[in-house]
Amino acid sequence: MTDYRKFIVEDFMTDPLFRAWVLNGDAQATAFWHHWLAGNPDRSEMVQAARALLLAMDEKRPTLSDDELDTIVEGTLGKLSSNLETGQPTGRRMYLVWARVAAAVLVVAGLGWGLHKFPLGASFKTISTTSSPSEIRVERTNHTDRPMTVLLGDKSTVILQPGSRLSFSSALEKEPRRVVYLDGEAFFDVVKDPAHPFFVYSNHLSTRVLGTSFRVVAYEREKQASVSVLTGKVTVFIKKDLEKMNKMATRPGGLVLSPNEQVTFSQNKDRFTKSRIQGLANLYHPPRFSFDETPVTDVFNALEKAYGIDIEYEPEKLYGYRLTATFSEMSLHDELHLICRIIKGTYHIEEGRVIIETDQ
Repeated sequence: MTDYRKFIVEDFMTDPLFRAWVLNGDAQATAFWHHWLAGNPDRSEMVQAARALLLAMDEKRPTLSDDELDTIVEGTLGKLSSNLETGQPTGRRMYLVWARVAAAVLVVAGLGWGLHKFPLGASFKTISTTSSPSEIRVERTNHTDRPMTVLLGDKSTVILQPGSRLSFSSALEKEPRRVVYLDGEAFFDVVKDPAHPFFVYSNHLSTRVLGTSFRVVAYEREKQASVSVLTGKVTVFIKKDLEKMNKMATRPGGLVLSPNEQVTFSQNKDRFTKSRIQGLANLYHPPRFSFDETPVTDVFNALEKAYGIDIEYEPEKLYGYRLTATFSEMSLHDELHLICRIIKGTYHIEEGRVIIETDQ
């Protein structure tokens, strides 16, 4: 019989019975865990931490609201930072538990996170132009020979391939429709926001998503374009058909793609070709980090170098914070989110720069 008292957070997250309770609401699993928690109240904090992370990484979040999730995670991680200051050994133990959670993300199935391949030290050129009195557009062109990370204001991430160009509003996160324009190839990990759908416009295709990860290959100079889906669902339209339907005020249908599906549009044939694909996830892997009592300022420096981004913060406010963690198969936003929980701070994106703010 499984000895759940010996489990740590990632053990719970990968246990089939625990996942059946948290993610599926299985009646027998629910009854088991309610009974087990009643007999092991001292393990409740560990169980709730694992439950919160599972739900945070599951696209559906069936039973836990954002406020409930924040309360659980903040309550647990809040103890880490306070114990770091006082040197209490319990904080050190819990710190290691939460640090090891990141290493388990790859093992847990069906989490709905996008997997990316990020460059080392990629540089980029930023051009800002005024397209209207109220809108500032930002253009990023990858002039390097390696993929480039582009962070959007809504915390979506784009991996822009060499020779590709992306254009978007500097206030994209405030727009009713999050719209970007692509010439080239890019992999998108889009933050889910049903009230603000995300659109990718390219030479031949228009792609609409709510929150998912997918690849678009659409060069202006080429007569063929494609969209491939890793997680979630996307709807793809032939651009001229979408424009025609919009003029007629009719609701466009579009072609819906699910995970591991791809659609190719040929301008010569003027039609879609849908197919199954494999191995898309293997093309996009984030870097792996391992920190041992590393100052948080050095952690941010490591992230800057690995992702080719700028992270702005006030070093004096981070004095004394150290991180012991292994980040494996985590997106940059997930890493920033966990670090900010520990330092009791927040972050936001301004034209591709990460701005760290703390209350201290």
